[in-house]
Amino acid sequence: MNHQNSEIVLNMAREILRKYNEKEKTSGKPRILVAGKTGVGKSTLLNAIFSKSLAQVGVGKPVTQEITEYQSEDFPLIIADSKGLENQDYEEIVEELARYIKEHNSTGDEKDAVNLAWFCVSAPGGRFEDGEASFVQTIHKAGIPVIIVMTQGKRFQNDGFREDTPEAILRDYIRDQIGSSVDDIVLLRAQEEEDEDDDGNMFIKKPRGLNTLIQSTNKLLPKGQKNAFAQALNARNTVSLTLKENAAREIVNWAAAAATAAAAAPIPGSDFLSLAPIQGTMLYKIGNVYGVNTEGTNWKNVITAVATPIVSGMIAHAAAGTILKFIPIAGSILGGLISGASAGAMTKLMGEVYLSVLNEMTKEILNEGEDRVITATEAFEHLAAAIRKKKAEEKSKENQEEEAS
Repeated sequence: MNHQNSEIVLNMAREILRKYNEKEKTSGKPRILVAGKTGVGKSTLLNAIFSKSLAQVGVGKPVTQEITEYQSEDFPLIIADSKGLENQDYEEIVEELARYIKEHNSTGDEKDAVNLAWFCVSAPGGRFEDGEASFVQTIHKAGIPVIIVMTQGKRFQNDGFREDTPEAILRDYIRDQIGSSVDDIVLLRAQEEEDEDDDGNMFIKKPRGLNTLIQSTNKLLPKGQKNAFAQALNARNTVSLTLKENAAREIVNWAAAAATAAAAAPIPGSDFLSLAPIQGTMLYKIGNVYGVNTEGTNWKNVITAVATPIVSGMIAHAAAGTILKFIPIAGSILGGLISGASAGAMTKLMGEVYLSVLNEMTKEILNEGEDRVITATEAFEHLAAAIRKKKAEEKSKENQEEEAS
């Protein structure tokens, strides 16, 4: 192995990674403002949508008399909670809100901005007052998308409003009052609720509207903030898994392109593991999306365990139609020729398999009714096993095609 050539690829990988990390720092964390009257169910809403409760996110930092920000290093969002929106304080709270928004959105720095607001209204209350309208209009005038979340909903049509119900009437009233200031109105039941039918039999009403709110929020967030939102979501909501998969696939595509660029020209004798900064970041970021804590991982060890089954014994003219034929690497993982195509293809395969593994593991945990995170150890064990299985399947297919010819 030529150490000098390996260093060339390693330094290129580090530089690409540095630019990627710098871009992430510039974007910052999405900041979502959550407002509404006391008792409207804001905490219940947040606990149903996100993978962590406010208590788990961290101790709130009061930034004004009425607004508290919740954030922590291991949570990818900032929640700005506007507490106690009551009649007698509307004018004062609206003024505080305007100052808060101006302070964050007038800097021109993306990481400071308030990106979106959820304004919560109690569906059973059946009221939307002038002070609430003023609050929403203040947010809208600042150029911040607003979703009215009608909490504690009773009557649904699938995941939305059933027409000619009190909820639908309140929705239409809100639209009449401030329609141009609202981007969406979502009806929500954030948690299971016990009810009684006409014969006195008790039954459980399942949560409704959560997927609709998640989809609407994702649509309205800036493009650069969507992956962080997906990472923060609780996977038990079906749309959350789709968004997590999309976010993870973007990471895979970035890593594959970065590996291709780092090894753009064939460098004889260079070490495939010199791409570990990119591939390690890819696996780390994909794990983050699914809630896997991989802090302190030795990525070279992981990548060696994962990549060796792919490369070991591979021949350049693998059978037509197989996945592995697109990875033209000969020889051992530590001594072969790295080209842009081979580096990108192997990185992409590694990422796609990891994405699929975590998706399936998450579904299994949810189906079993468990509430736990996937550990780094089990994630990497499943990844290595999946790679070995895929290699065995490709080899078997290759042998069958050779026998047939």
